[in-house]
Amino acid sequence: MFNHLGFNPDVVFKDDPVPGGVLSRILGQQGSLPSTIIAGAQKSGTTTLAAALSKHPEISAPVLKEPFYFGNDIRYAKGEKFYRSNFPSLDGGQKTFEASTNYFDHPKAAERIKTLIPTIKVIVLLRNPIERAFSHFRMQSKNRMDVLSFEEALANEEERILIGARHNSDHNYCYQRLGYRSRGEYSRLIQPWTKTFGADQIRFVIAEDFFKDPIGVYNSLLEFCNLNPFAIGKIDIMNANEPAEMSGSTRRLLQKHYSSFNEELGAQLNRNLYEEWQ
Repeated sequence: MFNHLGFNPDVVFKDDPVPGGVLSRILGQQGSLPSTIIAGAQKSGTTTLAAALSKHPEISAPVLKEPFYFGNDIRYAKGEKFYRSNFPSLDGGQKTFEASTNYFDHPKAAERIKTLIPTIKVIVLLRNPIERAFSHFRMQSKNRMDVLSFEEALANEEERILIGARHNSDHNYCYQRLGYRSRGEYSRLIQPWTKTFGADQIRFVIAEDFFKDPIGVYNSLLEFCNLNPFAIGKIDIMNANEPAEMSGSTRRLLQKHYSSFNEELGAQLNRNLYEEWQ
């Protein structure tokens, strides 16, 4: 049942799948902590990169790609045992990872990760925020979470997020699932990550670079994650939407909205993202 703001509360406010199986949680099985975390951003190639990492012979995949632990206060309160239930118990040289797209948005996620896993390697994929927003919207339209047009959804985004905050003060599912424009304001979100992790522990990857040269970026990330070289062959881009165009007026409005954010991010990453993403 869709409300007056064009989204279905029963779907939008539904919790994500829970890490691990029921039996593993009852028995308190303790998996190994990941050595790598892909922290977002959503619709920026995280699923493709996670699938490619899963093929590496030194990697044992998690139960869920996205346990959403460090970026959801309700889940984080369940504690380390809850988180570990998502991972295999490793021995020898095997490693595991996860890829939760709501970590980059959460102001405490970086500190939480560093506290639990001090030696972690963090990868953050950042896509042109205009394309990210449109792709995010189209995914939610396909999933029947949103029945508005893209323009209507953007116009109602702030009110939707306020409703999400009132519905659940511990985790705003409207922001997570319907924050098309807000979740691309990267320069507003990056500071906790650059403050918490040095260059030896965090790697920011521009998604367009990954889409253009997936093998090259993949190989550089293997080195960053202390994984041996691996001839993966081919990397297929996953979860891509069918081609579609947003209106020129909407694109211009988003270009204007993101211009200062992109300029600030470019200065932080020493790259002219303002020009690249215009």
